[in-house]
Amino acid sequence: MEQIRKEADAIEPADLAARLQIPPTNDEVARLAQTLNSMLARIEGAFRAIERFSADASHELRAPWRLS
Repeated sequence: MEQIRKEADAIEPADLAARLQIPPTNDEVARLAQTLNSMLARIEGAFRAIERFSADASHELRAPWRLS
């Protein structure tokens, strides 16, 4: 548990692709690490979606479409 805690604590906001090592024990500790990795993947996906939306909105504000 302490190793997982240290790894989780070391994940930096700029390194959203980081994942925890899953112990080879196939017990509740391994399942917890898998669950945390799944959560990290969902957070990364949501953050990437926000980045894409922000980039698209920024582009539209700089070069709006003209209908006339």
